[in-house]
Amino acid sequence: MTAFAINSGGTEYYDAKTGGSTNATNDTYTISNGSTFVIRTDTYACPNHSSAFGSLDTVSASGTGGTLKWDATYTREIDFTGGSGTVPAYGTTISQGGVSGVFLGVWADWQSQTVAPAAAMPAAGYIKLGGITGGSFAAGALTGITATCSGADRQSWIETLVPDGVTWTISRLLTMKTDSTVWYEIGTTNGSAGQVIPCPTTGSFAGTFPGIWVETGSGTGIYEKWFSMGTTPATSTLRTDASCKFFWQTTSGIRIGSDGTNNVGFLPAAGCKVKIPAIIINTCTRTAGNGSGNRVLPNNNPLTRGKTDTGQGGVIDLKGFIFMFYLQVGGAYSVNVVDSTINRYASIGSIKTTINVSNIILSPNQQSSPTHSFELSNCRQGGTISDSIFMRYDGFTGGISSFLLQNCSGTIISNVTGGLCVFRASGNAYTFFSRSSQNLTFDNCTMQGARSQLESSATCVFNNPIYYDSLLSTTTTSAGQTAAIFYTQTTGLNVVNGFVLPLPAQGPYFGLVGSSLTSGLKVRNFGTFSSPLTLNSSVTGTIYYTEGGNSDHYFDRIYVINTRSGVYGGATNDVNFRYTHVHSDYADTTQTVSQNTVVRSCAFTGGSSAGNGVFGSHWEWRFISATAGTVQVRFNEPTASTIEQVTTISGTPKFDALGKILMVTNGDQVVWEMPHYALGFTAFTNSLPTVGGTNVTSAGSGVWGNHLFEYALNTGGGYGSWKTLTGANLSGESITPSTGFKLKVRITCQSASSTNAISNLQIAMGTTSVAQSTNLYPMDTYTLTLTNLVSGSDVVIRQAGTSTIIAQVDANSGTTYAYTYETPQAVDILVFKAGYKVKSQRNYSLTAADATLPLAQTVDLNYA
Repeated sequence: MTAFAINSGGTEYYDAKTGGSTNATNDTYTISNGSTFVIRTDTYACPNHSSAFGSLDTVSASGTGGTLKWDATYTREIDFTGGSGTVPAYGTTISQGGVSGVFLGVWADWQSQTVAPAAAMPAAGYIKLGGITGGSFAAGALTGITATCSGADRQSWIETLVPDGVTWTISRLLTMKTDSTVWYEIGTTNGSAGQVIPCPTTGSFAGTFPGIWVETGSGTGIYEKWFSMGTTPATSTLRTDASCKFFWQTTSGIRIGSDGTNNVGFLPAAGCKVKIPAIIINTCTRTAGNGSGNRVLPNNNPLTRGKTDTGQGGVIDLKGFIFMFYLQVGGAYSVNVVDSTINRYASIGSIKTTINVSNIILSPNQQSSPTHSFELSNCRQGGTISDSIFMRYDGFTGGISSFLLQNCSGTIISNVTGGLCVFRASGNAYTFFSRSSQNLTFDNCTMQGARSQLESSATCVFNNPIYYDSLLSTTTTSAGQTAAIFYTQTTGLNVVNGFVLPLPAQGPYFGLVGSSLTSGLKVRNFGTFSSPLTLNSSVTGTIYYTEGGNSDHYFDRIYVINTRSGVYGGATNDVNFRYTHVHSDYADTTQTVSQNTVVRSCAFTGGSSAGNGVFGSHWEWRFISATAGTVQVRFNEPTASTIEQVTTISGTPKFDALGKILMVTNGDQVVWEMPHYALGFTAFTNSLPTVGGTNVTSAGSGVWGNHLFEYALNTGGGYGSWKTLTGANLSGESITPSTGFKLKVRITCQSASSTNAISNLQIAMGTTSVAQSTNLYPMDTYTLTLTNLVSGSDVVIRQAGTSTIIAQVDANSGTTYAYTYETPQAVDILVFKAGYKVKSQRNYSLTAADATLPLAQTVDLNYA
């Protein structure tokens, strides 16, 4: 073992160090005095080094520390022919006229190891050169080596070997970095399935190289990420669409468009460049006889590989790496990892500042493993994970994810794919898994092969998630059943905003969104009225799937077609649900069984049977075709939350907990009131309402069996007089789809009977497609409450800096005024009252939250 001290205070180079270990013991490199230690070549093919002394072993800092840095720009390569004689020593000057460089090794091809100095030169291959000066090499003879250069030199790649079990301790005194991303081009696509592109370091083992970047088209200069399938077995049912940009790495290189037997996976056009990061960190095993030796197969247990340890607050700033060792970043001061690809596993945790991880490909190391692929934990300073792919081989035995976020807050996850290479073993495999996290935002993230799960997490948002049930071309079945996004034991109004299902046959089986024991969920903006989200009627069951115990769920502006089993699931221990503008197939007959639920301007037929064990769910108004609709009252027993909708006027009516009201005594009278204005209807029809129950046969003139039904209508100016509930009376009313209407329904028992029972009332309505699509409830409203007002004051609210009035009240009753709004903006608020000075609040910002503003008025002593 040699203890290297990097302490000059300047820049020192790995390739200048001599005398390191050539046996099983690890060297140490201690960086101090603000020094920078640079790796700019292969660790085993450079001056002063060999395959025996060819690894970067234990790294640490002391004193004032310094920087551990990679610089791939130093190393260039040329193609050669006409090779003969023997390979020169590392460090030999290779020249061509006035151009020269330091010899860094020769390779017959990129699938083989470097040819050792003094061994026979291959006839053709590649030469690496460092520190080229005097211009560029060109076609022609070389001096210092017997070979002919085939053309201009170009950027090459470098490999750092790290022994298994070694730790690089990146403390607060040490920065681990690269200045910028350096790419290495490995070839160009030819448009043929099964093309194999030679790739550095891939000749040793199959299924370990994690990622490549491929141009979107010939000469576009825009690259997309392609992940490795590891050693996924050949199967003819893998898809070939553009969502399946994957490859197989063989010992011959990178194979595209084929698993070796079947033409599967997306096939790029001819002429697309393929590139990889130019810095490769690989694993090796030190032995007594061979020292560092050659690279070895990365252990499927990453904890046994060489790793980083940043627990003392190191700085990680890495750009353009291929990581085969264990990138463990816990307790670092800052983290910036970009333009890199990772084998099997990486973890980032307890970072002291905002993090940035971008343009990453993480792929499996051959087959399954019982750990998450990418872990982010205890990061509460926020940050961004973007434009990346995190893949697993499979779902293992369940509960394992492609991307785990645990105890995190404020992180934005943008354009990230999480997925499985083979079909999941159970429904409990996950792509994104948030546990005990808050304020996460997932923007345009793709789930490929398993659901996302949020557990004990709060106020997290999915914007336009994209879902594929697997990489297979087959249709989703009930095996490994799942919802695309599932919430369990979460709180704080989590949101799913939008949903993308490119292949309906690859939809989730149970439902698009599901929950269990969850409080607070908003689901909204799936499809549009004119372009609904298309499902497969043999695949996706419902929009919403429940496992019960949920509360405060709100569904808004969801437009889908072709559900398998209905609009939404239900459980009688779900409470406080609201469905607004939820449009499915008009013929769907979903029945509401959750408590305290209202259905507003939705499109489906619904159900008419009584609700067994349903409480507090009373009103539904729905569209059942492009021209027809219904207003339905369900006579379930009210709860404390809905008692204002149900008023007993006289008598002793009873509820049976089976969805019926029992009005068995003459004079029993109950009034039911609609909680919101019904929008989107153009008229009441001249048809007889439908009443369900016992002793409710219509006798005409508003009488159903033993009961008299009456109604009162409010079209915005207050309720009118009571009228008998007949088609003639209803059709004489005038309503507009934009303002809408409220109804009261009064039922009076006129003939006593112990069997009197009423379950529901349905009133036929007229509508149009335009009325349904354009008259929408606001999805979110907020309330500004003005307090400390003098009773009888006039209140005016204007758009800030204008005379445009957006709200006003004359002679406000009481000392508070509540202004409800949908769109945050700046406003001017003025309060007038005779005998008091005008009170104003200029340029007040209305935000996306409720607020209270005290406005104490001052007596005007000059008022006469």
